Amino acid sequence: MDMFIRELLDLQDEFLKFNDNWLSYENDKYGAKCNVVTGSYQLVPSHCKNCGVEWLDSSDFYAHRNTPNKRKIQLTEINGLKIVLKLSIPRFMCRHCLSTSSSQLPSKFLLLGQSISRKLYYQVLFDLKKKITMKDIAKIRNMGYSIVYGILDKIAK
Repeated sequence: MDMFIRELLDLQDEFLKFNDNWLSYENDKYGAKCNVVTGSYQLVPSHCKNCGVEWLDSSDFYAHRNTPNKRKIQLTEINGLKIVLKLSIPRFMCRHCLSTSSSQLPSKFLLLGQSISRKLYYQVLFDLKKKITMKDIAKIRNMGYSIVYGILDKIAK
C-alpha cells in the first residue's frame, strides 16, 4: 500500500503494516459487495495495564503468537463501496502478573469502543445535523441502524 492510498483511507499510523495482497472483495452480512483491507497493528505497549510494570525488553513480556485480536473497522466508502479494515492486533502477556493485554488503536483514528472510523463517525454527525432520518443515514453510509442510533444517543447525553 503506497502513501497516497494511506492518505485517502486515513491510515497514516506508522505501526499499521499491510501485506502485498492487502485488498480483497467480500460480501458483507447483508449480501452487499465491499472492499476489505487486511493488515496488522504492530505497536508493543510500553507497560502492563494491570500491574503498571514498564516493559523495557522481552524479559518483561512475551507475545501470544497464536491468538491475535482481530478487529473489523468500517471506513468511509469510496465510489459507493463499503470499505472494511480487518486488523490483527497481537496480544502480550506480562511476566510479572500474568495478565494479557493488547495495543489500543490511536484515538485520532478510532473512538474508544466504536467499530467505525472517526472520519465516518463525523460524517454521520453531519448527516444528523442536516436532519436526515436515521434509517436513511444507515442506508447511505452502509451501516446498521443501531450504530447511527448509538451515535445520536451518545451526543444527546
